[in-house]
Amino acid sequence: MFRSLFCWSIFRIRISIPFLLLGVISLHVSAQQTSSIDSLENLLSTSSDTTRVVLLNKLSEIYGRGTSEKALPYAEEAIALSEKLRYEKGIAKSYRTLAIAFFFKNEHSKAIEYLFISATKAAAIEAWDLEAQDYLNIAAVHASVFGNYSKAMEYYTKALTVFETHQVSGRLHDAYAGIASVYIHQKEFGKALDYLTKSEHLLETNDDKNALAIVYQKIGDIFLEKDSLDEVEKYYNKSLENFKSSNTNGGIITALLKLSTVFRMRHDYERALKNDLEAYELSNSSTYERGRLYCLESLGKTYMAMKDYAKSKAFFEESIILSQRSKMMEKSMELYKSLADVASFMNNFEEAYQYQKLHTAYVDSVRSKERTQQLAEMEVRFETDRREKENQLLKKDNDLNKLYTAVALISLLSIGIIAVMFVNRQRIKLNSTKALSEKERKLLEVELKNTQLSESQLRSEIEYKNKELTTYTLNLIQKNEILEELKSTLEQIRATPSQELSGRLNGMISSVNFSFHLDREWDGFKKHFEEVHESFFDKLRIHFPTLNMNDMKLCALLKLNLETKEVATILGISADSTKVARHRLRKKLSLTTDQNLSSFLSSL
Repeated sequence: MFRSLFCWSIFRIRISIPFLLLGVISLHVSAQQTSSIDSLENLLSTSSDTTRVVLLNKLSEIYGRGTSEKALPYAEEAIALSEKLRYEKGIAKSYRTLAIAFFFKNEHSKAIEYLFISATKAAAIEAWDLEAQDYLNIAAVHASVFGNYSKAMEYYTKALTVFETHQVSGRLHDAYAGIASVYIHQKEFGKALDYLTKSEHLLETNDDKNALAIVYQKIGDIFLEKDSLDEVEKYYNKSLENFKSSNTNGGIITALLKLSTVFRMRHDYERALKNDLEAYELSNSSTYERGRLYCLESLGKTYMAMKDYAKSKAFFEESIILSQRSKMMEKSMELYKSLADVASFMNNFEEAYQYQKLHTAYVDSVRSKERTQQLAEMEVRFETDRREKENQLLKKDNDLNKLYTAVALISLLSIGIIAVMFVNRQRIKLNSTKALSEKERKLLEVELKNTQLSESQLRSEIEYKNKELTTYTLNLIQKNEILEELKSTLEQIRATPSQELSGRLNGMISSVNFSFHLDREWDGFKKHFEEVHESFFDKLRIHFPTLNMNDMKLCALLKLNLETKEVATILGISADSTKVARHRLRKKLSLTTDQNLSSFLSSL
């Protein structure tokens, strides 16, 4: 399952450079795989929905490893069907399969592009293992294809972070091994060995022999850099044993050729040749030509070391054909240099010169290609950074969407709780209000009854006082009328010619006149009047300070709506004098001609 895209990339660079693989997969389409393809295609013809997506992805992977043109259409169909079904996991996996197809078509920039899409969609559905594997493969492309080890370290570290953050341990050892590869390239062998040891411990517990073989191979590479050939041979042999246990042909070929290199360094050409021939025989069953090319190259080197230059030349020439067919300019450059060396050893200097010229031509081409590749790499880096930023933005969007969802749920829950509390509170408040209203109603009824009783009592008192005032006023009027009549009679008697009688009558008349002006009568009247018309005299004094006592008396009598004759009787003056007094009072009150004096006084 795409455990590595690059099982043969080790042979593109010097043997001392670390093996930059996440895993090794067999890249040949054997008879057994052909049977498997037939079986899968039979199932595909009757499948639908998500099952069909899974089958399309498996077929695309198998065909991709065999460089078949069917790989790309199968992957594209898997994406289209997944999107139609809204099968999110299928979409993420299908983009990964599409990346595999483009990688084996040597379109590495597109491979990285689709790996980014797969990683983004995997993160969106929390498929952490898939996201981490995508990062591992992006790192491997940067290391093995573009030689960009800083980017490789960045994405190996990203994968490691995903594994550790989400506790996904399935391919954690691949992250350790990838980081170790970068440290090997940087000649930091101590750090590399630490990470490889971590990977080894994990793999020993889950019994993944294929991945363990790769770790052993990397450890052997470290010891090769240190020229510790015994340790190198030990770990390469461990690698070979584990590849054989897992039936990984690509890994077996790689391990055999690495051991062949060690044997040549020890001048043990017989064992080197034995390994080369075994690897070559195994590569003949594969449709992947690059594997056979590396076997032919190793045979050429071994025969050259054995000084069998004719056989060496034959293998180099055959490997040249494959390198040119595969458009491997760097490998063709190396092989022409090897052929020039062989021709020189055979004293065929003219041929050696021609091979050297071809080598030089390829050096120029490779340099030109390297410049072009550097530009392409810059474009890939730019695109990678852009994709990464998009990936981060999508992750942020996903995180924000999750946050918004959580906030919405919490808000809804809070609103629900608040609503329940509000309803309960309103119910309690309503019950309390009802009880309070009932109490207030009863209190109001009591107060109303008390008010009505008070008003009734007050009305009775007012009526009583009005009657008392009326009675007092009538008595006063009656008294004065009697006195007036008595005075008139006495004056008539006084007119008779009797000196003594006249003197006595004069005294009586004076007494009657005096009784008209007694202040105690006024005080009694005033007391009864103010009980009915409270503060009347105070208001007159405040608003009309020029009024005298007689004016006050006149105002009080006019407020009682007494007639002019009755007012004159009480005041002990004539009706004409009363009219004059009324006129003077109007002036003091500043009344206009259209204002009624009695009405004005009644309003006070």
